[in-house]
Amino acid sequence: KIMLGFKPGEINILAARPSVGKTALALNFLFRTAMKTSKPCVFFSLEMGVDSVTNRILSAKSGVPIRKIQTANFDKQEEDNLNKAMRDVSSCNLFIDETPAIKVVDIRAKLNKLQSRFGDMGLVVVDYIGLITPDVKPKGDASRSLIIGEISAALKAVARDFKCPVLVLSQLNRSVEQSKEQIPQMSNLRESGSIEQDADVVMFIHRPDYGKMQEAANGESGTDDPNATSDSPVSLIIAKNRNGRLATIDFMFQKHIGRFVEMDMTH
Repeated sequence: KIMLGFKPGEINILAARPSVGKTALALNFLFRTAMKTSKPCVFFSLEMGVDSVTNRILSAKSGVPIRKIQTANFDKQEEDNLNKAMRDVSSCNLFIDETPAIKVVDIRAKLNKLQSRFGDMGLVVVDYIGLITPDVKPKGDASRSLIIGEISAALKAVARDFKCPVLVLSQLNRSVEQSKEQIPQMSNLRESGSIEQDADVVMFIHRPDYGKMQEAANGESGTDDPNATSDSPVSLIIAKNRNGRLATIDFMFQKHIGRFVEMDMTH
């Protein structure tokens, strides 16, 4: 309602600190888009393999914890839910590319091949911009900020040329952790102000429990129980919206299945 959906020809940035839920939310967006349209939707995963991405999609769709899918430790009802999720996933034009350190020119080539076979593109997700290799080898004195700026402009051109929305994931620098409330700002986008300039929409994920989550990741807390559920309140901050208003949306992040659920704040 706020963004009126992902618009063709626009580049959208989704940024957060590591392990906050960028990939999970992007996959939620991607799968819902693929289910609602017959257009091909593509996930360029520069960080994870196809199996890991597929497990996340199936978990979010079926409600079966990712840990159970990885260990094949589920009951009959969960198996039925997984089978239904697999049928739903296979029925839509959803594609995953795991090429590491891919170049934008290679992304173009792959999208051209898909477009010639399946028609106009749907949503294209790139995870994430910091791992993309520049098309032209930078000169020795070229700054990282300049390189990211060129990649950002190239991805913007991809969105326009293929007339499809592109969702690009990005990390935030550590300065966001030094602020009192740790709420992300545009200035926290890592390595380049060009990302902010090129983007039509900039979204941040803010998790108040980020500090506790880091302690769990370091082994100071947490559990290995595959049946454990862990829900975290999350705010999706729309910090830039070229053709609409700004807003903050409250979600509950169900970490064990990688699903984001919008909360009704009136109750």
